[in-house]
Amino acid sequence: MMLNSLRSQLSPIGLVHDSHEFRAVQLIRSRGKVQPIACANFPRMDGRTGSVQPDEYRWAGAILARQGMVGSQLAIIPDSGWCSSHMLELPPVPEEGAKLQLARAEVARSKKCLPQDFEIACWDLPKRGRSSESMAVACTRAPLSASLDVLEEAGLNALAVDLPEMAILRTLSESNQSPDITGILHIGWRDSLVVILNQGITVYHRRVEVGLEEISNRLGAQLALDPQTIAYLLERVQHGELGEHERPIRGMWQGFIRSLVENLDVAIGYVSHAYRSSELGSVYISGYGGANTDLVDQLTATLGMPVHTLINPTLLEAGYSPAQCARFALPYGLAARFDKP
Repeated sequence: MMLNSLRSQLSPIGLVHDSHEFRAVQLIRSRGKVQPIACANFPRMDGRTGSVQPDEYRWAGAILARQGMVGSQLAIIPDSGWCSSHMLELPPVPEEGAKLQLARAEVARSKKCLPQDFEIACWDLPKRGRSSESMAVACTRAPLSASLDVLEEAGLNALAVDLPEMAILRTLSESNQSPDITGILHIGWRDSLVVILNQGITVYHRRVEVGLEEISNRLGAQLALDPQTIAYLLERVQHGELGEHERPIRGMWQGFIRSLVENLDVAIGYVSHAYRSSELGSVYISGYGGANTDLVDQLTATLGMPVHTLINPTLLEAGYSPAQCARFALPYGLAARFDKP
């Protein structure tokens, strides 16, 4: 038994939530092979939509335990409203720690705050011409610390706080190592995330105010549907299962797709212009509706690039559908933080 424990490593539970649901993944790595212990998604407690309080975290933790997940160690993401992105030109320094200090000072000057008021991540961008740039993301410390206190009150512990784009990139890296310009569209409930990579490095990321909640609200307001019917229709549209008799929601979905396509098209155009010597690669879709064929087809036609659902081979081999793989892409990337014991 001791030998098995030495050869196996349990991941933290990758946990994300929005105003619609919780999603969670836990993994185990044994003899170099990663397998899912469990994946779960379930609605918010009592229809809540605001910030998660300790009682709801305790409730969610009990559900995760019943689903087979082990322990109270989590990997989470910060609220997007706490974070800001910054392009920096930093002088060359030999040590990573010194570069991070320079980045922190520059961001503090930009935000007009103290350097200790935020957490920061920073990475170098691929060179274009003579310019040498870095990208930094700063997360305000006060609300982040408050959210960690809420988890602790619920008996949970955040081993890692990760950027969503980095978590999704971790999921993608298991099936794609392309050096070309690669697009990622992660469809969320309130908003969606557009990420563009070049040489495997995030060179562009932006939140767009387009999310599945928009369709949910319109179904309630225009068609006076109850929440259960809305939830049922949204699950069907994500899997591309709507019939001709469900034209109202089909029209809403098509408008939703157009908004996503326009935002991704602008992002790809910007990055391909900035890195003119780089070839266009593929686009990957994750999140709500990531396996919808209408979305894949319209993106392919507009962008002129191959478009794929982000299907993680580990989850696919374990029997999860392409739609489930797309839905769990973010918590999977969080759980894959095996650098956190």
